[in-house]
Amino acid sequence: MMIIDKNLSAFAYAHGGPALTGTLKAEPSNFMVDEDLGFELAGTGEHVCLHIEKTNCNTTWLADQIAKLAKVKPFNVSFAGMKDRNAITRQWFSVYLPKRPEIDWQQLENDDIKLIEITQHNKKLRRGSLKQNHFKLVLRDIDGDRDRAETLFKTIQQNGLPNFVGPQRFGIDGSNLQSAELLFQGKIKPSRNKRSIYLSAVRSWLFNCVLDERVKQNLWNKALQGDAMMLVGSNSTFICETIDDAINQRIEAFDISPTGPLFGEGKSSVTNDALALENAVLADYEPFTAGLINAGLEQDRRSLRFRPSNLAWSYEGKDLLLSFTLPKGVYATSMLREVIRIIE
Repeated sequence: MMIIDKNLSAFAYAHGGPALTGTLKAEPSNFMVDEDLGFELAGTGEHVCLHIEKTNCNTTWLADQIAKLAKVKPFNVSFAGMKDRNAITRQWFSVYLPKRPEIDWQQLENDDIKLIEITQHNKKLRRGSLKQNHFKLVLRDIDGDRDRAETLFKTIQQNGLPNFVGPQRFGIDGSNLQSAELLFQGKIKPSRNKRSIYLSAVRSWLFNCVLDERVKQNLWNKALQGDAMMLVGSNSTFICETIDDAINQRIEAFDISPTGPLFGEGKSSVTNDALALENAVLADYEPFTAGLINAGLEQDRRSLRFRPSNLAWSYEGKDLLLSFTLPKGVYATSMLREVIRIIE
């Protein structure tokens, strides 16, 4: 069994480490998320779309409840993104109902589930088909250096943060990574959904390890020769063969960002110094890389950094009130860790 530390605090900090301590999610209303698809639903089509506010329940469980009420297979219910369980979150679900039977969707409602809107669309909501998420957080029992925290928040507004994948991806005490090892060893045969979760956890862990090394070398927000640079706001990449003033200016302007590997089979797209750094890090995790190759996952890339928008903060006594917007796929924990050490 490979020995790894699944805690995000084990990874390097880009801005010197947290200035504050505090507690999070003392109650669901302390962590609120509002999904922004970034496009208008058509209003007509074979997919019924439900805008739902949920409290203390996870996205997949709610999707199953929707499928049961609609009397359809679970794969006919889809959503754009997973949302936190111990929170109040608003998100869209789509249900494929080509014959449009009459369904009393109000039956979904209870103390923890509120139906906000019902409409139709001409396509299913696919994973990742959202633009961003809006967050409102309350952190309790704040202690530490508030002046330094102020400086950190302003630095983050300007320079952004390392795009670490959050610890929830790895399961409680890294259980998803442990299950992935058993999967690669042929000791378990999980369901298709569980298998996908375990493989995603491994790819995310390897990405974090590469990003950790680049943070240690102060290269998370700089180009290396041979880097795959991603256009901010898209998944389009190009190889940076030459680092010149134009490249550096585009990085500084957050027009492009360096990327890290979402490992899989095939040849890596990066070359030269970027490839050498990634190979050196991944060499320590051969059971994971071999397992991903055998699983048939294709190589992909993820941005090494992000910059929150609409970041605002204020204090009410010992409470810190935070609001911000993050691009899809970015974890709120990756921002909080740089400023606040969360006390469990």
